[in-house]
Amino acid sequence: MPTMEASSEFRIIEVPQFDQLEPDQQRQAIATYQGAFANPPYNELFTDSEARGNMQELLDLQGDLVLGELDGRVVSLAGGYQKPGGVYHIEELAVNPNVQGSGLGRLTLRGLIAAARRRDIQLLELKTSADPSNRAANLYRSEGFTLEPTSELVSQRRQHGGLEVDERISLFLPLSGEDTREKALKRVNVATVHGTTTAVICDQHLAIEPSVLNPMMSGAWARHHPDSPAIQAYGYLGFPRHTTYLARLTVDQNEHTPAVILNTVLMLSRGHDCSGHLELNDNDRPVYFKVEQGVATAHIPGGNSETVVSTYTGTVPVLSQKNFKL
Repeated sequence: MPTMEASSEFRIIEVPQFDQLEPDQQRQAIATYQGAFANPPYNELFTDSEARGNMQELLDLQGDLVLGELDGRVVSLAGGYQKPGGVYHIEELAVNPNVQGSGLGRLTLRGLIAAARRRDIQLLELKTSADPSNRAANLYRSEGFTLEPTSELVSQRRQHGGLEVDERISLFLPLSGEDTREKALKRVNVATVHGTTTAVICDQHLAIEPSVLNPMMSGAWARHHPDSPAIQAYGYLGFPRHTTYLARLTVDQNEHTPAVILNTVLMLSRGHDCSGHLELNDNDRPVYFKVEQGVATAHIPGGNSETVVSTYTGTVPVLSQKNFKL
C-alpha cells in the first residue's frame, strides 16, 4: 500500500470552472481522470476532450468539482450534482494509480461531501462497478453507504478500443434518516427510431416480471411525459450467454423489433464507430450490428434463416435515459 511522506501536504480545491484552473492543474486533472479509469475494473478509454467534458459537465449542472493536490500536484478528484427531491448524486471519484490505497480517495470523497452538505439535500447516492476487485465499493460502505438490491448495465469503450458491457451497483446514504427518493428504474433508454418509440431497460435483478412492469411503465410515462409519444415496445438488456457477444436483448418479436434493436445499438455505441453481436431472446442466430460514421445497421435474424437489415442514420432522439419514474 502506498504511503505518504510525513512532510507531504494534501489539500482539497473546489473548482468554479474547469478553464479557470492553471494549465498544469488542468493537465494533471485530465491525466488523473484517464489514469484512474484506464485500470481494472474499468479499463476505459477517455480522450482529453472527453475527460475534460465530463468534469465540466458537472459544473454546467450547477454541481461541484473538487481536486485533491498532493505537494502541489493534482492526484485525485471528485464531483457531483444536486437532483430534484433533495438528492445529491456523486458522479465521479478518481485517484491517480500511483497513490491509490494511501487514503487520498477517502479524503477527496469527504471533501466533495462537505461541499454537498452546504446544499439543501437529504440523501447522497452514487454508482460504481460491481466487479469484486473494485476497492471503491468497500470505501463507500466504510463511509456509511448502503448497497441497493438492483443494478444496471452500461456500455464502455475499453483501452483496446472495443465495446463491452459492465454492471454498475448503486449505493446511498440518507442524511435525514430516510430514503426520500421517488420509486424509479435506474436506466431506461426511451428513444424514437423510424417513428416508433421504444424503451430499453438496463436494470438487473428486478423483482417484477415484464408483463407487469411494462404496463406500469406505460402509465408512468404518460403521467410524467404527457406531451411525448407513447411507448410502443420494450426490450430488456442483460448479460449474454456467449461471452463473444456484447449483450442479450429480450424483446417481444413483432413489427417494432427493429426499432427496439436499433435503440439498443445506438444506446450502447453512444455514437462511436463499433460493431458486434447481440443475443436476441433464445435465438441461436445473433443480431450483427455496426455503427460507422453516424449510420447504425442491424442484421436481424428472421424465420427460415432469413435476415432483416434495418438501418438508421443520424442521432436518435433520446427522450429519457436515467431514473425512469414509476
